[in-house]
Amino acid sequence: MEAEAECSEEKSPPAVYKWINQTLRVDLTDGRVIVGTLVCTDSQPNLILVNSQEYWTAGKSTSPRCVGMVMIASRHIQKICHVMANLSYKKGGGDAP
Repeated sequence: MEAEAECSEEKSPPAVYKWINQTLRVDLTDGRVIVGTLVCTDSQPNLILVNSQEYWTAGKSTSPRCVGMVMIASRHIQKICHVMANLSYKKGGGDAP
């Protein structure tokens, strides 16, 4: 399953301010992927996402885990993608968008 996404390796605040109230995919340095709605950021930029789900890319889990509201420290961010389409996930598929 593929989704259109606009990715940015840049971590400067202006790059993410435009995505407030938008769905983001955030790849973390430990292999997790968090997908949720961006509601807040700061100058670092640390991110706060709501309605979030966590996925493991290293095969630790086969299904997403609902984590609700999360704060992601900028030092753990590997990549940020703006998810541009609503997706329906296959039950038990475990694939992050």
